[in-house]
Amino acid sequence: MIGGRFIIIDDSGNPKAVLMDYKEFENLMVEKVAGDLARNLAEVQEINQEITRAQMDDLKIEVENEETNRIRVEPLPGLDSELD
Repeated sequence: MIGGRFIIIDDSGNPKAVLMDYKEFENLMVEKVAGDLARNLAEVQEINQEITRAQMDDLKIEVENEETNRIRVEPLPGLDSELD
């Protein structure tokens, strides 16, 4: 027994299992899950930043090429007389 835990070892002295209070186990699991969530959140934030950078680059190219991509609106032939 170590610190309120029972450690089960095999014939070679290698640890195989630990018996502990369930509340202590829950606390350990909460810490692990919180750490995993924090790592996953950091990965999602990094991916979102990459997507935002790519979108900004695309937008910059669109703005730079605005003159060649300009949409023109012109009346259809023959409609000028109808509008007067």
